[in-house]
Amino acid sequence: MSATASEVGRIVAAVVRSIPLDKLELPEEFFPAHLSVALIEAVFRFRPGRRDDPAASAERYCRYFGIPRARARRWKTPPAHRQETLGELIAHFRDIGLEGMKSEVFRARQRLPGTGMARVEYVMHAAKALRCLGIDVLQDMSSLPAEEIEDALRSPSPIGDQIVENLLMYTSDDDFVRGDGHVRGFVGEALGERAVSAARAKYLVRHSAYELILAPRFLYLEIRRHRLARESRARALLPLGTLREGEAPSPERGLDAWGKSPATG
Repeated sequence: MSATASEVGRIVAAVVRSIPLDKLELPEEFFPAHLSVALIEAVFRFRPGRRDDPAASAERYCRYFGIPRARARRWKTPPAHRQETLGELIAHFRDIGLEGMKSEVFRARQRLPGTGMARVEYVMHAAKALRCLGIDVLQDMSSLPAEEIEDALRSPSPIGDQIVENLLMYTSDDDFVRGDGHVRGFVGEALGERAVSAARAKYLVRHSAYELILAPRFLYLEIRRHRLARESRARALLPLGTLREGEAPSPERGLDAWGKSPATG
């Protein structure tokens, strides 16, 4: 697949029009020192409540067990032997108990939106599901296809496919781009096309990032933020009762609240 200069140029122009590019920097959660911390960040940053502080839960966990939250050297993944493993995270739940982890460690009892499961409980189930795949440290995340990881994280709760997007962003290399609805929609609008394949959208966003001298992972994050903010503004203008609970408006028909097509994922 080759990206034409014209296509890349139109996407670059759309980025410059829509997304402020000055003083941008990947936030701390993109440089986790441990996979356990990345998982906690991914779970607590999924649709947080208005009064929630997503970073606080990871910070409390790290303080309680005396481990760093972020890497000492941002662009270098710590050696596996210096990371807390998912096995150790699971052992904490076994030793302290679920209630103790909620009240003493995380000091959080928020539930995942649309489920009856506490976020802390989901962290435990997700860690076990990943460990069943042979994933224990950050380096293991690249050993399996994203779809297999997504299927595993969907088992304790149907919202797992959204949490895995966060987890993959936090643990992947800087070329990471996912061809989700946000990316397909953004590229489609920039090119004036109604339908863009996931593979083509990923490829074009990656090459547009190179043109802008940005990490593709960072441009992917900013496109997601831009699209979610636009959906939120559109939702605020709709009359009450227009959408079902958990549904968000989108310019593309057939996309769900997170810009994913039910047919293609």
